[in-house]
Amino acid sequence: MTSTSSWTVLLLLSLSSMVSAQTCKWLHRNQQEWTRQILHNFNQMVPAEETGQPCQDNSPHLPVIDSLYSITQAESAAIAVHEVANQIVQFYRRNQDRMDYHLPAWEKLQELLNYQEQHLSDCIPEGAENQLFIQGISQRFNTLQRILEEQKDTACAWRTVHTEIGRNLRLAAQLSARMRNQKSHD
Repeated sequence: MTSTSSWTVLLLLSLSSMVSAQTCKWLHRNQQEWTRQILHNFNQMVPAEETGQPCQDNSPHLPVIDSLYSITQAESAAIAVHEVANQIVQFYRRNQDRMDYHLPAWEKLQELLNYQEQHLSDCIPEGAENQLFIQGISQRFNTLQRILEEQKDTACAWRTVHTEIGRNLRLAAQLSARMRNQKSHD
């Protein structure tokens, strides 16, 4: 009897995972356009105080994070992309009074990230988590916050922050594309 109930549970979990993948709008091909718009709007948020002068690299060494994005399961990938969007919105909101960015682009970026998060919520089963990624990306954004504070919000500090956040957005976009391609081959 126990073996039958174990198989029933496994079957139900598999079916719910398949249903979740089917209702996951984030994995649909038309979402690539939203990803492109997110990256475009982020690139429009160029710091207003762009001096063009080279910055001295006073920031702490930021480790390469590409491996953090080597995720192969759609559920974990959805959590990762959701967390990147969440960290970006929290970071900019926390520093909104201090930042000197193109405001309409920031407002549009928030709108696009919120839209993306709504679609991602269909892909993440209740209680699912990806602690390793969440911890890694959270540490990265804490380091960016520390850079701003230590360098007293200089244009160079904001340029470093912008570059790093852009890198995370591009890695999240690549992860999204990989998951969509994987789904289309399943």
